[in-house]
Amino acid sequence: MNWGLLIAQLAPSIISLLSNTSSILKSDTPIPIEANALSISPPKASEAIKNLQKLLNTALILNPPLVEDGWLGPKTEAAIEAGIARLKSFGF
Repeated sequence: MNWGLLIAQLAPSIISLLSNTSSILKSDTPIPIEANALSISPPKASEAIKNLQKLLNTALILNPPLVEDGWLGPKTEAAIEAGIARLKSFGF
């Protein structure tokens, strides 16, 4: 398989996906429980964000890697921006 050709074909879609991911997943970010809430279980972390964090760790070889905790925070958002910048640096 020609990985370079595959990446070249997918890069515009990946850039678009990463560019929109942060705003899309913000609504998927669990809301912290208020002190007076009746629920006793903590909010569940997003599987979509965990998968994105895992992908960014693999694709960008982040050191230190993002903690795959399912929370969209500043480090994940920075990694998304780094991923976009890296793809654009290759001319996509």
